[in-house]
Amino acid sequence: GAERWTMRASGSLGTAPTVADGTVYVVDTTAEGAAYAVDAGTGQVRWRTPACAPGVTTCLVGPAAAFADGTLYVVA
Repeated sequence: GAERWTMRASGSLGTAPTVADGTVYVVDTTAEGAAYAVDAGTGQVRWRTPACAPGVTTCLVGPAAAFADGTLYVVA
């Protein structure tokens, strides 16, 4: 299939994408690490939030995020 959209994160992505209810969830691993919710159809960022604690210089996250009952879970 053809590429439908791309997304630019602030750093390299540290997790495999997680898809639920028309939303793609990804986490970047920069010092300012962020979790993103992206519309699966359009590629527009629905929200972005810090994924690491303030003051953390390296954000290490697990290999995948999980989504359940309206909550995104990330091991950091």
